[in-house]
Amino acid sequence: MKTCAACHTENDDTRVFCLNCGQRLPQATPGTNPGFAENTPRPVAPRISVAQPKKKSIPRRTRNADRNLFSLFLNLSFLAALAGLVFGIYLMSQAPSAITPAVEKDVAVSTALAAFFKKASMTPGGAWMGSEESINRFLLENVKLVPLATAFGIHTEFKRCFVELGEGRLDFVMEQSLEDHPLYFALHLEPYSEGGKLKVRVLGASLGRLPVPALVAAHLLVIWQPCFDSLGAIVDTLDSASSASVTPKNLVVRWPGKGES
Repeated sequence: MKTCAACHTENDDTRVFCLNCGQRLPQATPGTNPGFAENTPRPVAPRISVAQPKKKSIPRRTRNADRNLFSLFLNLSFLAALAGLVFGIYLMSQAPSAITPAVEKDVAVSTALAAFFKKASMTPGGAWMGSEESINRFLLENVKLVPLATAFGIHTEFKRCFVELGEGRLDFVMEQSLEDHPLYFALHLEPYSEGGKLKVRVLGASLGRLPVPALVAAHLLVIWQPCFDSLGAIVDTLDSASSASVTPKNLVVRWPGKGES
């Protein structure tokens, strides 16, 4: 309360002039709360305690069961991956159901085939045709790779490269021998023409009897690269060809130009 200095009338703290005589009342000191006298203890707001929810303790038996279930899942996943790996290796070690018989060497046929190929590629509109047998004789004569020995003492020996002609596609097969056990790696190819240039599409591959999709086979071309490198100029000449067609009987390669020979 405010006491008027003139008439000693008590006034409410919110008034500026005395209610009785109209005298200006003294103002409260800045920083003090006019509603409370000095040294009057201020009320303290009551503390509200919020009860915290009790954490549910998981029984030890449940925790152990969950841990055992997770461990079982990991073990089963590992066994499934191991079984898949073993089965994949087994399929790789198996020979295809049908294998093209090996041909006998014939230097005359191989030489004539190479000469005809070179002549056709240098003739405008030239065309070259080879049967599966004649192509395989040429590959037998011209593709020779040295045996390899790994750091683990495993010896691999190159046997031959050969083709298997189909309708619109061909398989380029490399036969290796791993400790006298034959292994077959087949690359499935499809020739096509684009912009007047001969292109080859990788349809897929197979390692033994293990099929390999095209997306993965494109990254495994290094397996067949030694065979391609040994053919040298023949592979380079194919870069200038315009198209190729494949039937089970023969492979025809054409070069751009007027007419055909």
